Amino acid sequence: MKTKRMMVFLVAMTLALSTLFGCAQPLTQETETAIKQSDGEKVTIEIWNCDGSPLFQEPLEAAAAAFMELHPDITVNIVGLPYDQQQQKFDVAVSTKSTPDAAYQEYFNILSYVNQGALISYDKYFDNWDKKNEFDPKRIDLEMYVINGERYYFPIEFAGPVIFYNKNILDEYGLEPAKTWDEWFEIIEKTTDPSVGRYGSSYAGTRGTSFFEAFLLAYTGVDTYFDSNGACFMRSPDALEGATRFFDAFKNGQVAPSSVSGDLISIANDVAGGVATTIFTNCATYSILTEKLGDSGVVTTLPLPAKNGKINLNVSSLLGGAGYVMYSTSKHPDETWAFISFMLEAQQNSTWCKATGVLPINKNAMEDQWVQESPYLKVVADAFSGNAGDVKVVASPMYLPKYNEIMRNIMEPGFQEVMLGRKSVADYLNECAQALEDEEKAFRG
Repeated sequence: MKTKRMMVFLVAMTLALSTLFGCAQPLTQETETAIKQSDGEKVTIEIWNCDGSPLFQEPLEAAAAAFMELHPDITVNIVGLPYDQQQQKFDVAVSTKSTPDAAYQEYFNILSYVNQGALISYDKYFDNWDKKNEFDPKRIDLEMYVINGERYYFPIEFAGPVIFYNKNILDEYGLEPAKTWDEWFEIIEKTTDPSVGRYGSSYAGTRGTSFFEAFLLAYTGVDTYFDSNGACFMRSPDALEGATRFFDAFKNGQVAPSSVSGDLISIANDVAGGVATTIFTNCATYSILTEKLGDSGVVTTLPLPAKNGKINLNVSSLLGGAGYVMYSTSKHPDETWAFISFMLEAQQNSTWCKATGVLPINKNAMEDQWVQESPYLKVVADAFSGNAGDVKVVASPMYLPKYNEIMRNIMEPGFQEVMLGRKSVADYLNECAQALEDEEKAFRG
């Protein structure tokens, strides 16, 4: 995620949002949300935004203003949180029962919040909504989103894995974007020149394990995270091969040294600044790159095909985008759902996703011209609908109660230990696989 804290689209998008959201009449015709209200009663609902940077805050505030034009008895208060503090603030709010009515947030700790009784199920609202058929069940009913048979988390977008290149560097070396993983690692090797401060790639050593996990899923081309016997895909020879190549690039000085402490913003800035040629990351970082390089200076491709020809798109905590939750402390759940459903309608969903650079969740919004004209987003949309051939969507097991704990306490520190030469690649993969397999076995009973 959502590292979409870039300023590049802000001036143009503010004008676009003013044009789209500033006219209440067309929205009135599109909006058919039923709201249960007392006669003339004015209520206020509070929505927390997990990334209060202008790229997210301004479109959300514009949408709230449009909603309030249509529903003058409802005041929507948008509270933007600092991205690097948002998880702590959500955790504290849940523990102290001081949560907002709803929030736009990443998937982290959602299962824990459900188990603490902090969230409201969407089912009674969504199942009676006249626009529910505008959403593909394969996108909204992933196992991690449906807990104990009920929906508690509604994704509003998809920010999938991509490979970005600095086209100026490719042109300088006379190279084309890779068509295979072999070619990708060759580009990383060929464009490395530490004497001028340039490296083939850059990694997110902090909180970037989700991208390594997504890389491995793409490299191996597996259909499922666990096989029929409960074995994690990280046990496979292809996973060991891919991980070894990944870490060897760092060990051989082909990856920016800052990667040990790098994050999703820093790796995008490395490519934008010419420090790195290519990164495997989240499509939502596109704006960071284009701010410095322009649209023509950035090359974007899907993850590359595995040996079996499959192209895997991972859905995980940092790959998949964010969504909405409704908190049980809300005194106005009906009005809260009215706002969330407004954001999910085709027109608003399209505007939001165009502003933030991700794929809409609403099927009608996916048909909009700006999506269809993007080769990357069009293929991702087709993948979710099952019409993209060998392009598949594979979700991480975030339905596991201890998945986030395993990520924080085993996968993330182990990632850095391998980069620093303190742990072997094989030992790291085995530790991750064992922890995940044990948790999957316990979950399945």
